[in-house]
Amino acid sequence: MATRCECGCGQTTNKAIKTSTRQGYVKGQPMRFVHGHHARVDAVMAKQRQIARRGGPASPAWRGGRSASHAGGYVRVYTGKRGARTLEHRAIMEKTLGRQLLADEVVHHRNGNRKDNRLENLEVLTNAAHVKRHTVERWAKTRAAGKRSL
Repeated sequence: MATRCECGCGQTTNKAIKTSTRQGYVKGQPMRFVHGHHARVDAVMAKQRQIARRGGPASPAWRGGRSASHAGGYVRVYTGKRGARTLEHRAIMEKTLGRQLLADEVVHHRNGNRKDNRLENLEVLTNAAHVKRHTVERWAKTRAAGKRSL
């Protein structure tokens, strides 16, 4: 049973004259490569590993830099600054305002959907106003739930 070299050259390989677990040969079975051709495959694999290591837009796995992998359910985007990622709703609001958000400013999602980052769904609030808004909403929900159960 003759087999072809796995490097793609098309040459037939010899049968192994001895078993070598290190090289993957079994006595009497065809070898995977013609002598010296394994280096060709190693070079190709090294090039593929080098391509896969590229980050950001240069990576073949690039999907636009947008992911929903944040623990709070927010969408994160790639900013291009040394692989940095930021929350998309904050980046949209900063771009709209033309400045960075202050330390006490929060971007609120009006409809409560953390993945809905349309500009009309976002508003900037101070941290105190944001807490107050959510407190009022929770109070209204519990009051409405209490009336229904009576």
